[in-house]
Amino acid sequence: MRWNQQNGACLHRLPKENTMWKQKMTFIAATMSALSLMGWGPLGCGEGTDDENQLTDTDTDSDTDTDTDTDTDTDTDTDSDTDTDTDTDTDTDTDTDTDTDTDTDSDAEVDLGVLVGFDTQTEADAWVIEYSDPAALAAATTLTWTDAAGSPDAGALQLEIPYDDIEQKLAIQVVLPAAVDMTGVVIEIMVNLESGMTDNADAPGGAKLFVKSGDDSVYADNGWTNLTAGTGWVTLMLDVSQPQGWIDNADYDPADIRIIGVEIVTSSIASTFSPATVFVDTLEY
Repeated sequence: MRWNQQNGACLHRLPKENTMWKQKMTFIAATMSALSLMGWGPLGCGEGTDDENQLTDTDTDSDTDTDTDTDTDTDTDTDSDTDTDTDTDTDTDTDTDTDTDTDTDSDAEVDLGVLVGFDTQTEADAWVIEYSDPAALAAATTLTWTDAAGSPDAGALQLEIPYDDIEQKLAIQVVLPAAVDMTGVVIEIMVNLESGMTDNADAPGGAKLFVKSGDDSVYADNGWTNLTAGTGWVTLMLDVSQPQGWIDNADYDPADIRIIGVEIVTSSIASTFSPATVFVDTLEY
């Protein structure tokens, strides 16, 4: 064996005559030389012992991979919402409503202080039968005073009317001593159908309170009020300035009233009619 100082390899001494081994050894020597150049240490060769042939392969791979990933995600969401809503609503509503209503309307109700209670024959004597339809009805009717009936006190006009057909009328009236301004006046009078006229409750008779104004006696009334036998006293009312019923014409003048009257009428519905007893009492305005 010999050491090749050029490439650090040890070569076994081979017989000169062994050409093949020489070639092998030459290849091994070249290989060892290449490994030495690549960083491999000298390869020791012994006399056939493993201790003499040492291959030291020191591979120190120090791979220090320090991956420090510090991800500090600080998400601080401070929502400080201070909503101070101070609503001071001081509503002082001082409503002083002084409503002084002085009504000087000439059409307001006026009380003339007249009261006729028919307490005596004298008060009744001023009333007369004014007309009838048919005309013969007036001639057959009687108008008297009685103390057997009345409202609120005894004493009343009493009419005996011989009705026998539909739409028969009879009117009584009083002529005032002088023309009276009844603007704003409401006249009232009481009527009582004691008996008769009709036996048909669906065809009652009626009564109207009327006035006449001016020299031409222009007529106006309060409209129809039902009369039914046995029901007692009813009150007729007429607003002289604004009559609720019929008015003859535009010459009607509530400031010039001359006559006050009552009309008693049978129904327009066919029925069995008969003589009626009617009382009239308590005129006031």
